[in-house]
Amino acid sequence: MIGCLIMATPTVAQLRAVRLQLERLSPRVQLDAGGSETVLLLDLGRGTLADARRHSATLSASLATLGLSGRIGLAPAPTLARLAASLARPGAPEVLSQLGSGPARRAPVPAVAVEWLAPLAAHAPALHGLGLHTLADVAALPAAAVAGRFGPAALAAWWALHGVEPPLALTPAPPRLGARHVFAGPLADALALDAALRQLATRLATGLERR
Repeated sequence: MIGCLIMATPTVAQLRAVRLQLERLSPRVQLDAGGSETVLLLDLGRGTLADARRHSATLSASLATLGLSGRIGLAPAPTLARLAASLARPGAPEVLSQLGSGPARRAPVPAVAVEWLAPLAAHAPALHGLGLHTLADVAALPAAAVAGRFGPAALAAWWALHGVEPPLALTPAPPRLGARHVFAGPLADALALDAALRQLATRLATGLERR
């Protein structure tokens, strides 16, 4: 099950806080900060629709804890999860089991080159000319017809609509951050210890800010 969170222009600090929350739920978190919105995808493992609804409540609670809002979608694969989130409303997550269920069956073929559906958006006029106006219409085509008429990139997008695409990559572990202070000799002054600890804290904070 893949979760998707779409937020409009969070600050760097807000995005860092959200990522920390999501990384507590999954070792696989993927960020796409291009365009006018920020998209975060996370792999929540195998699960049922009931599990998906529980996960959506957890994600909503995580955002609320940070005083933020966003659109949340859950589905079996990344592209479907993005579609679910794009159809959701803040505070009302959308759970999508397959493309032909719920409001997703009416989702139009995008007329602009959305990054995750760019191969289909590029052929939108031709698809519309064939009477294929929704993503469900496109998904109903035979794979061979999509490949023959629109090429391999469109075929990959077609497979993505069926939930067949590469898994999310593991989130790289952050580099370790440390600092040390060596005293010249035995320490008998509490003020000197306090000053050293303050210096260490400042150096660690500076290191975190540079990440």
